[in-house]
Amino acid sequence: MRRASSIVAKAVIVLAAILAAADAAAQTFHGTGSIRAVLPRVHRLIVDAGEIPGYMAAMEMSYPVGPASLREGVKRGDRIEFDVDSRNATITALKVVGSEK
Repeated sequence: MRRASSIVAKAVIVLAAILAAADAAAQTFHGTGSIRAVLPRVHRLIVDAGEIPGYMAAMEMSYPVGPASLREGVKRGDRIEFDVDSRNATITALKVVGSEK
């Protein structure tokens, strides 16, 4: 019985180390782009963004937004600067810097 509890304890320590490493690897990246659509029912923005160095190539993508209040007053055609959390590709900060119109 003692051996089984030792194995479980070691497994818990390894799992905790893996989770800590995953958390440490999470980063926030800064991007710019244009809003193509606001999807309030699913808390998302579709953004046509330029390359985000170290994170992703230029592309149009649907991003979840958190907190939801970041979407207030944002509309299609707005040019934005935003921060995205690499763990879950969520926009965590957003600033309107202009309009395409």
